[in-house]
Amino acid sequence: MRKRIRHKTNLQIFVGVIGLLSIFPALTINDEKLLILYICSVSVLGLIVSPIYIKPDYDVFEAHSFVLLSVVIGVILRGIWISLFQTDSVNEFLGSISVTDVLSAYPLVFSGLIAYLLGYYTKIKNVRVPFKFSNPAIWSRRYLIGISVVVIVISGWVSYKLFDLNTLLFTTLEEVSSKRRTFVGGEKWQYTSSGYMRWAAGLVTYMYVIYAAYYFYKDKSLWSVDSLLLVVLFLFSTGYYFVLSSRGGVISLIIYTIIIYHFLQKRISVRAVVTGLSISVILFAFMTILRDPTLSTRNIAHSLYKETDKIILNENMFGIKKTAKIYKEVPENMNYMYGSTMVRWVYAPIPRSMWPSKPIISIGKTINRKVYGNNNLSGVPPTIMMEGYINFSFMGAIIVMYMLGLMVNYTNLTLLVPNSPVHIIFFTFVGTKLGLGLVGGDLSRFIVGTLKDMISLSLLLSFVIKSPIQIKSRR
Repeated sequence: MRKRIRHKTNLQIFVGVIGLLSIFPALTINDEKLLILYICSVSVLGLIVSPIYIKPDYDVFEAHSFVLLSVVIGVILRGIWISLFQTDSVNEFLGSISVTDVLSAYPLVFSGLIAYLLGYYTKIKNVRVPFKFSNPAIWSRRYLIGISVVVIVISGWVSYKLFDLNTLLFTTLEEVSSKRRTFVGGEKWQYTSSGYMRWAAGLVTYMYVIYAAYYFYKDKSLWSVDSLLLVVLFLFSTGYYFVLSSRGGVISLIIYTIIIYHFLQKRISVRAVVTGLSISVILFAFMTILRDPTLSTRNIAHSLYKETDKIILNENMFGIKKTAKIYKEVPENMNYMYGSTMVRWVYAPIPRSMWPSKPIISIGKTINRKVYGNNNLSGVPPTIMMEGYINFSFMGAIIVMYMLGLMVNYTNLTLLVPNSPVHIIFFTFVGTKLGLGLVGGDLSRFIVGTLKDMISLSLLLSFVIKSPIQIKSRR
């Protein structure tokens, strides 16, 4: 108990120091609007970190922490960056949006976050999800090793067929990970029907998380077959994301590993979290260099600076710029959707080979075309708050944020069970997807992704359970 209190106190001190240090840059701002923007951005920090100080048993890796991370990057850092640096990249990022437009979105941001916190603090009955395979005593190590090997083989073979890996040495990562889709006009894109193949290739990432949970819970020796297999699973998982050129996927694997270690073996200090983030930054830099094989040594620093600029000045996370843009353009240039975007997930299981003209699940493509006026292949996820606004105006935004708070609270109560491997496995995916996916994304894509995670994990876990005869013989 004392360790838990000390752990929380260190986190509170760390956040408090960051808050105090944020005061000094404001002294360098001369423009009144930019100063107000800076103050608004820093004020959001005080609001979103309140659970760290109010909740008695707050843990640094609970689901709210990932919501906090999305808000810190998308609203706080982005707002501070815009107010402090009037560079060409900032002006290019803002585009047709002015600082006044950004400021006009803050009342909605504050209202939405308050609604979220009300949902988060709402009392919910503490109910644990009863997984039939939650007892590690009925896990078979032999089955676990066997299914891991099978998954590695399947992932390798499907990846070879799907991505044509035999040509990898003669192409760049950018070419290998190019999107397999073609824009055909309007809101229609022609996709290759490879969704289920991609799922099969990505099974290795789920297997890695399952094996990591078993490994840390059983406290396996570093010099063991389990350690070797865990490393192989990690390498295949990172290889899958490298082929996709998904830097976010690689960082997610690191986050998953840290969460599992934290809850199943030893609680991680704030210092260790900072170290993990540093490793993630190094991996990010390495993948950035790999993306451009023509990059010279003296240009690497400049390239990394530009990439750092891109981390902050983009449309990901709980973005203040896209919030302002959607708030300004809806309903003038895009009509209210009245709930239609929230049910697109229903037809996601239908293969595109059976329905070539199947609509895009995510609303991001529609927003990119109607709100941003772009006809390129990329999409701009609206954030769950602005999806509520797009469908039902201001009240829609407030209601979905309150529901998000309830979902985060419920996830903590039902899945965040320390020393229970299966609960932590499912929490690892759901908790991170709530904060890093739904908060900055859209509902249908979140539902599809979460269902895929749940089905994949349940399928693999069902294979590692001992047979009734084995269980009976042990008794």
